[in-house]
Amino acid sequence: VIIKQFCQPDVLIDDYPFDPTGVYKSIACDPDDPKTSYEIYIESLPIQAGPGVFGLHENANIACAQAETYGMFDTLLLMEAQEGSGGGGMSRDELIGIAASEAERKVNAKGQFDTDQISLQYPIRYDESMNTVLIQECTRFNKLLSYMQVQLPLLIKVQYSTVQ
Repeated sequence: VIIKQFCQPDVLIDDYPFDPTGVYKSIACDPDDPKTSYEIYIESLPIQAGPGVFGLHENANIACAQAETYGMFDTLLLMEAQEGSGGGGMSRDELIGIAASEAERKVNAKGQFDTDQISLQYPIRYDESMNTVLIQECTRFNKLLSYMQVQLPLLIKVQYSTVQ
């Protein structure tokens, strides 16, 4: 079914849509300079492709996020200390408090990536696609660090019952 969408005479018609949103389409290129026409079109495409370009429904993003969340929770549950073992070890709450304190210390000590400096050193250019990926991932990681800087102190306070 997907092959039929891409391998048919209609793809030679200008603006033939390859996805439901019409972002990905065949283009009318300048007969004198087709390379430039394609470069301009390619540079106008979104950095992150939506599921429609792969023949998937928009809800595929939701399903992917849910699968990642479930996987994370499964991992956390596997790491969780077993209660009621009768041993003299630390409780689950104590282990969580220690892990949260250690994570907070590391997050605050390292700081965030300086994406402006990284952009200067690795500029986003058409011929250097990994530079784009690097900037995107640094930005995402900075968002995660910001979230952790807010949430970890709250988790620690909850562990010691000091949240008002």
